Amino acid sequence: MRRLILVFFFLICLPFSVNAEEKAIELTGERLTYHGDGEEIIAINGKLIYQDTILEGQKIHIFLQKKQLEASGDVVVTENKEQFHASQANFNWDTEKWEFFDASSEFTGRSIVGKVFFRGKNLTREPDLTTVDDAFMTSCDLEKPHYHIDAQKIEIIPDKRVILHGISYWDFGFKIFTLPYYVIFLDRKEQLPFIPIIGQSSSYGFYVNLFFNYFVNYDSYGTVYLDWYQKDGWGIGVRHYIERQDPYEKGQLYVYYRDPSESQSTLKANLQYQKKLDQYTDLTFNTDYNLLLDDQKDTISSQLAILHKKGRSTTRLNLSYNSNANNENSNLASYLNYTYDFGDKLIGNLILDYKRLSQWGNYIDEDLKYQASLQKSSGSMVYTLRYDGHADPEGDLFTGDPGRYFFKTPELEIAGNRTRIGKSDFYYKASFIGGHYYEEETNVRDERYRFQLQLDGTNQFGENTTLKPTINFIQDFYGNGFARYIWEGNISLTQSLSDQGKISLNYNRSGYDGATPFKTDYTTRETNYASLSASYKSNYWEIGIESGYDFMNEDFTDTIFSLKYYENDEHSIALKGSYDFDTGDWLGLAIDTTWRINKDWKLSVDGTWNLTNGNLQGLEVGVTRDLHCREITFFYDKPRDTFWLEYTIKAFPSQKVTLGG
Repeated sequence: MRRLILVFFFLICLPFSVNAEEKAIELTGERLTYHGDGEEIIAINGKLIYQDTILEGQKIHIFLQKKQLEASGDVVVTENKEQFHASQANFNWDTEKWEFFDASSEFTGRSIVGKVFFRGKNLTREPDLTTVDDAFMTSCDLEKPHYHIDAQKIEIIPDKRVILHGISYWDFGFKIFTLPYYVIFLDRKEQLPFIPIIGQSSSYGFYVNLFFNYFVNYDSYGTVYLDWYQKDGWGIGVRHYIERQDPYEKGQLYVYYRDPSESQSTLKANLQYQKKLDQYTDLTFNTDYNLLLDDQKDTISSQLAILHKKGRSTTRLNLSYNSNANNENSNLASYLNYTYDFGDKLIGNLILDYKRLSQWGNYIDEDLKYQASLQKSSGSMVYTLRYDGHADPEGDLFTGDPGRYFFKTPELEIAGNRTRIGKSDFYYKASFIGGHYYEEETNVRDERYRFQLQLDGTNQFGENTTLKPTINFIQDFYGNGFARYIWEGNISLTQSLSDQGKISLNYNRSGYDGATPFKTDYTTRETNYASLSASYKSNYWEIGIESGYDFMNEDFTDTIFSLKYYENDEHSIALKGSYDFDTGDWLGLAIDTTWRINKDWKLSVDGTWNLTNGNLQGLEVGVTRDLHCREITFFYDKPRDTFWLEYTIKAFPSQKVTLGG
């Protein structure tokens, strides 16, 4: 029998602690009373600390044999960043279960800005589930909130979703609508609108988009979609999710039927599935299906991946299948990668790459590529030996091979680590790759020996000047006597003029010389280019300029001028203009502005003006009326000559109600 141990005594505060199966409980209070030979303890105006949980209440009653407590009178429970208020609370530290009466609290999630407040008559909280009866929920922090949701019951699965049963939505002083239940997802940024989207556009006419989140159980739930377009028919669909943790299993099925007014009806489906088959093996599957109902012609695209790790071996198998009834072809691909760690930094690898191309009724073409390699690490060096091969399993009855295979027969690579040059801030990395190669497209067989050197680093001249050069050089020698080199270089120089201003100069040059017998060998285009940028910041203001000159083509790139004012998200102006030094013409001007006029009104302007022809390529103006926890925005798009209204709850910015557009 476990007992409470007296650790300190004072006239006002009496702290106690008990170790309940290695979980410490500490209790303090203005007055502590023992009952039943110490099996029950009552603390008046007490405070209890249990792991990361702090409970405070006017009366705390602990029952050691039952491993539970009862607290009453202005109870406050704080756990990490969560806090619950209640008139009474019960807790069992064996089952980790809480019960609150007349409770209130708050929560947030990835898709929620700020906090959502709720209260309920009864609240039960377990490690993976919180249930609230007769609940009231809102994100408005006023004593009389502008809007709220009533629910017969709310179930909260931490960081995943909130399930609301028997809900009613109230706003502007009256009930807007009632639903039997609804689900709010907390584990994703984007949310489906809580109420229907109603709008109008030149393409669709009037339209309505309905979304309904349903809930079967904690592992099975989904969304039903119903769309209607005045000019383009209707559609109906469902997306169903499955999530299980033990054993791990996750998947979703999406099916959507579309019946347009002037084209064929379509059926689309997508299946995504992940499962841990055992402690060593993971499976992932994905497939897309599209069917034109009038023609009865479908397309299928599927991928299957299996990963198996056990001991020193790792096996990866990827399968893909594509079929198009309209083009009458299908493709099958299989990729197997087997890796084995022999120990002492020696790793073996085998790759099998199989493809099957079928043009229905015409031909079947099969290709198998394979590669075996050994890799040995020793000190700062890595040695790799590779060998490639290719076969035509169909016996070359048809050769539709893309002809771009470049085989190593064999190849040796010796690569060093990035190494510092002396005590400087510059580094180099060198490698050698040599071997015999075969290129199918040109039927060329030849040796190639490649030396590659990379140099990079940073040099600081004083406190204000930074130099960053980068050089990549490749030298190739071939068995037929050919030789070539490729090089690329960049120098970046940044000069800080003060804490507010800086100038950056970049110079890029690259080129090559010589010849190669292989068509697929890498080359680089010749470049000779310099760019300059300068910026100056002062408080909320920033001025910038960016320009460049191409020495090969002897012309300037468009010069960009920018002016920015950023005080916060609600007070910002950005202007950007482009200028052509070759012609002496201004090309365009862009503006992006958000400005709160006062506490009730905000203005936004986003536009682009083509100064060459004088046309507005885009101009969208928004006027927002702030309604504390909600807002209404009137938008006008000048080039499209259309307007619309958006109603948004600030806590759920992705859940917009749109009218018009």
